[in-house]
Amino acid sequence: MPAPTSPADLYRHSLRLLLDKNIPGWVGLWADDGVMEFPFAPDGRPARLEGREAIAAYMRDYP
Repeated sequence: MPAPTSPADLYRHSLRLLLDKNIPGWVGLWADDGVMEFPFAPDGRPARLEGREAIAAYMRDYP
């Protein structure tokens, strides 16, 4: 499959990777210094993940 070239294609590709539970592929879309934020994170849960490795660790147990 060719690399997504538009934002809509990238979104669909990202969603397909998540639905297929291809977490390594999904994490691979992130930049090394990517940031994932959870503005409504409950106490005890991260509100911000910094870097691809932190995102990969967070997603490790994705159902």
